[in-house]
Amino acid sequence: MKGRDKAPLYPKWQRFNTEPVPDELHNRWVRRGATAGVGSCSGGGLFGLDLDHKQYDLAITVRGMADEICGPSPVWRVGEPYKSLRFYRQDQATPITTQSPQHIMAASYGTTGQFVLHHPRHPNTGKPYFYPDGETLLDVPLDELPLITASQVETLFKELRVLFNVAQNTGTGAGHTGVVGEIRETWEQMRDDGYSIEDAMHIIMTNAASRHPTMTAIVLFLASAGWDDQQIIDVVAPPYLSHFSGREIAVRYHKLERSIAGARKRDLAADAGHLIKATGFAKWGRRGYVAPLLVETQPDITIPSSVG
Repeated sequence: MKGRDKAPLYPKWQRFNTEPVPDELHNRWVRRGATAGVGSCSGGGLFGLDLDHKQYDLAITVRGMADEICGPSPVWRVGEPYKSLRFYRQDQATPITTQSPQHIMAASYGTTGQFVLHHPRHPNTGKPYFYPDGETLLDVPLDELPLITASQVETLFKELRVLFNVAQNTGTGAGHTGVVGEIRETWEQMRDDGYSIEDAMHIIMTNAASRHPTMTAIVLFLASAGWDDQQIIDVVAPPYLSHFSGREIAVRYHKLERSIAGARKRDLAADAGHLIKATGFAKWGRRGYVAPLLVETQPDITIPSSVG
């Protein structure tokens, strides 16, 4: 690839979407200085799932959805935070169509196009691309990558359309609609039936079909009500982690912690006022913990869908 950006250095590279690079040509490229950057043409056994979300809390939510629907990949790459490219193995006999649907900031690279594997300089950050988990495709052979199917990709894209269309179609944020709104409405019904907030959140999390979005919504919901980090973990972690096993438990626990950090970082003041007013948080609280009443004086602000 070119040394100053992520474009392929050699013309007519698109033919390698359908055929491998001949060894002689590959070796010639290396001799000419392939260390500037290395990419991969789509169309072989390697599949790239591009999650193009720059906002931290949104990126964490979408990565969790990808883990749940497509399975976690041991190899994923970051160019510009917090965007990521995840690598999978696809069936070469029926490669997954390359597509980049509008409005969901995600793309699949399976048949056409190319993606960066290594580059010392991202055109926007000026810094090298990196692999957060430390493992690259030099460490994990292609046949050890998890297999991904077209059905999984389509399901993920469908869920992302739902996530983004909530805010686009209603003109309101996730604090008013979407998963957070569903949590609020469910809690109000369960509260009227005599459930405690702890029991209600446990039941919602245990029975969630989309676990990661539900977890992040509950985290925001409780953080907005004035709960501290450990209180949130005590309530959310047991039912959330019960869905997983082995090493995945530690990974998911880390995602829970990052979701809490994201909730603290963005939009809490704006969303808390709505939640206090809508749910009566200021009246019931938890063991005396109530959200500060001054939040109720905050102006009404539209919240981006990322908080869900």
